[in-house]
Amino acid sequence: MPALWFNKVLIVIIRFLAVTILYFVCFAVVSGALLSTATKQPAPAEAGTALLALFVISLINAAVWTYVILRSRWTGWQLILAVLLVFFGVGTLMPQIETAYFITRLPPGMLPRLFRRPRCAWSTSWKQRLQTSCLAGW
Repeated sequence: MPALWFNKVLIVIIRFLAVTILYFVCFAVVSGALLSTATKQPAPAEAGTALLALFVISLINAAVWTYVILRSRWTGWQLILAVLLVFFGVGTLMPQIETAYFITRLPPGMLPRLFRRPRCAWSTSWKQRLQTSCLAGW
């Protein structure tokens, strides 16, 4: 019996580390692709600190996802859609709500543009983004 329990725990730990590494790599690749290379490069010590901070964030996010998924009664597509919805809400809506609540002095018209931003991210092409003028003023 202890060997079976050990195997289950080992599998969960391996999956947890895989999700952490996948999140870390995806975040680093997307950030590298979207950020301009014309900006000043950080010092090696700052870059190391930033990578360590990103890895810690990846661990925390993976821990939360692991906890929620393991405790969930849902399976299959229902679980996948719920996790994606929560991930989108935490990653997109929460920062905007925090900005609206905590920042009291915004330039005129900035707050509506912050709430239009997710719609731009979900647009199918850059032409549609330009046509809907989501990015106007950014």
